[in-house]
Amino acid sequence: MRDIFSEGLLYLDLLELYGSSYAVAEICGVAQSNVFRGANACSKLLNLGLRKDRAAGTYRIERNQDVQRDLRRLNQRLRARENGQLRLLGSTGLLPSTLPLKQASLLRELPCRWSDPSLSLDYLEQGLIDLVVLPAAAVRERLPWPAQLRRADLYVPVAPFVASAIAPWPRHFFTRLDHPLQQRPVAQWDHHFSLLCTETLPELPSLPAGLRLSPLSEEPGATGAPWFERLQQQPETVVCGSPQQIYALAGNDGQPPLQPLTAISPLMDPLLLVSLPHLVTEPLHQELSALLRRCAREQWQSSCHGLGLQSLLNLQSA
Repeated sequence: MRDIFSEGLLYLDLLELYGSSYAVAEICGVAQSNVFRGANACSKLLNLGLRKDRAAGTYRIERNQDVQRDLRRLNQRLRARENGQLRLLGSTGLLPSTLPLKQASLLRELPCRWSDPSLSLDYLEQGLIDLVVLPAAAVRERLPWPAQLRRADLYVPVAPFVASAIAPWPRHFFTRLDHPLQQRPVAQWDHHFSLLCTETLPELPSLPAGLRLSPLSEEPGATGAPWFERLQQQPETVVCGSPQQIYALAGNDGQPPLQPLTAISPLMDPLLLVSLPHLVTEPLHQELSALLRRCAREQWQSSCHGLGLQSLLNLQSA
């Protein structure tokens, strides 16, 4: 019975998120047959009527949705209070690759496999996930920021969520070291270059007169190999992203180093940790929040030092 609820409910939630028993098995590190059996056993026990829409590639519950919703909330509170394995979305690159056992038991990192950031907030509101890390600019219409209270150690209400600004997440321009813009003064910037963004952003830093940037038609995103392949093919491309993203990607062995265009002021925004009001007082949720804040602060500082952006650290502390 315990396995049906602890594993079965997990598999049902992840099937709703990812629409594939193969994907869920890969995330959970179990056999695909275990996912299928566990989800079906839970569905039959609770008479949920689990069905797959093969045309849409999604799973859905056809009966007793209120029962599933109540059990989902109960299971979520137990994760935050006693069991750990809080579901964390959007933390790629934020946490160290290995954590001490006690810290590792706090969370289950989930991959984000959809392009619309607002979907992450939908899944959070439904209780499918417990915490989301994402740039404020990505969800500005849905989750307005800055909030009145901006202490990094506190959550503030942004109904129906709570949010905490855990680190700066500025958008800055970067190029290869041998790029023409690195060699000439701003007064001589009368050029037109391609622009590559590491994420979809609603606005960009202001450009000096004479500099024109045209976004590439297909953004590869912040995923390492495609990102650097594009730079190798078009070495005069200008990259826009956060120092954290650029530093992590530029650290790959054998890849070209990137330098900030310090003549252009970055557009400052925070990186947000978003959760639900009923979870923030639970002890394991508090432990995980503290861990994420510390890792975000360390990542921010190391990326600024590594890219020679001490001025941004000074700006933050001013």
